[in-house]
This record gives sequence, structure tokens and C-alpha cells, in this order.
Amino acid sequence: MRQSAGVDACTEGKAKGNLTTTRSEERSHSMRARRQLERVGLSASSIERFLHAAVKVDLHVKTVLSLSLATLGVLHSVSLCIHVIGRGMAWARDGSPKHATKQVDRLLSNNNVSPWLLFDAWVRFVVGPREELLVALDWTEFDVDDHATLALYLITRHGRATPLRAPNNSPPTSLERPLA
Repeated sequence: MRQSAGVDACTEGKAKGNLTTTRSEERSHSMRARRQLERVGLSASSIERFLHAAVKVDLHVKTVLSLSLATLGVLHSVSLCIHVIGRGMAWARDGSPKHATKQVDRLLSNNNVSPWLLFDAWVRFVVGPREELLVALDWTEFDVDDHATLALYLITRHGRATPLRAPNNSPPTSLERPLA
């Protein structure tokens, strides 16, 4: 897809259902997000401290830093496209969008960083000392490719469901296979 002036290629094209945003709109959104996040005390260092406390997985210090900066980039972005996350991260830190995008890309392609390694620690953190839980189990089937997903959510008092996953140390291969 050709990149138009001021429009990111991954957000271009209403045919795919995406909204078209210009970089100036992304920057404007990022600046609003920055003010809102500063108001509640959310910064790269606070996200990094949270990750160290919540996700007690043996990750390299720089990997945790990259995770926290990518999280900050997502919070400052209008899209989950790698380039948009990189620009959001750069604008949040007054850095270079080119280098931030490269950092996000390297984080996502790092074979040592697997979401499955983080899930057990995430569940332990979210559940905490609770003795009873109210959960929702979502089974969604995709008829087109005969694929199904199963998701477990913690029902909370504030009206939002927090995603959980049954603890084990490997990807849920039995849940991600096409149904026979």
C-alpha cells in the first residue's frame, strides 16, 4: 500500500474498516494522552516499576524497559500499528520516531519475550489474595476458518472484565487448534 503524505500506510484505507489519521492528528492525540497520563502519574518509570512488581518473570532489565516504553507508546497511540506505537512512544518521550519504531519492532520480534511467559504472573497479580472469583468464560467460534478461541475473564466491581488465562507455562495448543 502506498504511503500518502502525512498518512501512515498501516492506518490508510477505509476499505479495511480502518480510520484514516494524519500524523498531526496522531500527535494531537498523543499530546492529549500525555496530559491525561501525567495527571494520574503514569509515566515510563511508573509503568516499569509496575512491571517489576506485577510480572515477576526473569526478564532482562532492558527488556522490561522496552516493554514499559512500548506500553507507554500504546497509551499515546491512536492505532496498534508498529509505526504508530513507535511514534506515540517517541512523542511521549520527546524522542526520535524512527528509533522508537525500531525499538518496538525489535521488542515484538524478540523470541525471548513471549506473552505466554507473562500470563501466569499476570493472573497471580490480578487475582491477588482473593478467595472467591466471579469469572466469565467466552467461547468464540470463527466459522470461516473453523477456529475457536476460549477466553477467561475476571468480573470486577467497576464493570469491566479483566482477561485471565489458566496458569501453565506453555501456549494453549489444544485451544488454538482447528476443531475436528
